[in-house]
Amino acid sequence: MVPLSQKGYTLIETMVVLAITASLSVLGVATFSTQIAHNHLTDAGRQIISDLRLIRQKAIAEGVAGPIRFDPDGRKYSLPGLGERALPPQIRFGLKQGVPPLSDAVLPDDGVSFRENTLTFQPNGTMMGLGGAVYLTNDSVHNETVAISVVTTGRVKMRRWNGNEWR
Repeated sequence: MVPLSQKGYTLIETMVVLAITASLSVLGVATFSTQIAHNHLTDAGRQIISDLRLIRQKAIAEGVAGPIRFDPDGRKYSLPGLGERALPPQIRFGLKQGVPPLSDAVLPDDGVSFRENTLTFQPNGTMMGLGGAVYLTNDSVHNETVAISVVTTGRVKMRRWNGNEWR
């Protein structure tokens, strides 16, 4: 039989367990918040891709050119017949310091490389003018940038900067 004084845990053992639990919780919260910021950026990029493809399809179906206007200062863009879309609060147009533009695009000052910040799809689905890109970044996440590029054929594609190259 064990003496009554040796049952249970000591205060030091309990404090060690609490310290380990608190440390793991802090690490989990930091990782979770980084993942949330990453998801906001990815979701914003996917929304723009979806909107661009929708306007392209609308231009083809209706036989009318569809201009999309980007407002980097206002952190929004307008879609013909559908109104404006705002970026999430933590997302902005632009490149992070040290992130190069896509190899086939011009380095924009404001994050949008289309002429006059306007992208127009013609009734045949092609893009009016030369191709370009829209860059999105999340300042709370280190070195994370997304680029949505459109080529003259109307193809829309999203690429992500992984720290070394665009993928």
